[in-house]
Amino acid sequence: HEVQFEDSAYLQDVTLAEPGQWGEDMDVRRVTPVSGATVGPDWWGGKSLRNFHPMVDETATATADEKIWIFAVLGGLGCGTGGSCITMLRVKIYNDGGALKMQALGARRDVGVSSSVLSSTGGKIDVKSSLREPIGQLYNDARWILDLSTRSGQGAIGLGGFKYVLAPEMVPSLIKTAVVDMTAELGATPHPEPEIPALGQDAGDDNADYSLY
Repeated sequence: HEVQFEDSAYLQDVTLAEPGQWGEDMDVRRVTPVSGATVGPDWWGGKSLRNFHPMVDETATATADEKIWIFAVLGGLGCGTGGSCITMLRVKIYNDGGALKMQALGARRDVGVSSSVLSSTGGKIDVKSSLREPIGQLYNDARWILDLSTRSGQGAIGLGGFKYVLAPEMVPSLIKTAVVDMTAELGATPHPEPEIPALGQDAGDDNADYSLY
């Protein structure tokens, strides 16, 4: 699934699916964002680039009705010395009376990768494994709060689009599945389990020796 916003209105609060359009298993944890597009005057002159990396906010407990995600990208100005900046945008995916929605909650920035890690890896870092703190804690501790960009030319950073996957329903399908005992239904005699030779024994029928396996 892909959602794209016009320059006149970036993500604030958007409906991903109306009630009844995303199945009976209305659990927002089925939704997994996979990428996001940065927008706003604070990022590459306002150009929209698909370089946001979505990660789960581990400081917020996910429920069937609400889950918090952080779209993060390495880079940005204003962090000073000490390492590489990370720019973060926090969103929630939630159930609103049966409708599946996403809302932008805020944006922050701070040093995400320390100078020592940058030096030891030669700058070859991963936005997830190289962070100095888990992403949720890093967002909560971030020193710089950014203005959300809700349209072109306004604010600092925003979300101009994103892709997500919706996992298949689980609960309803499992409830509706009837387990049938085919042996009882067909009146058949269960086929005996084959006897597997123990380690070091000769297999017998094909004269194979399994002693080395």
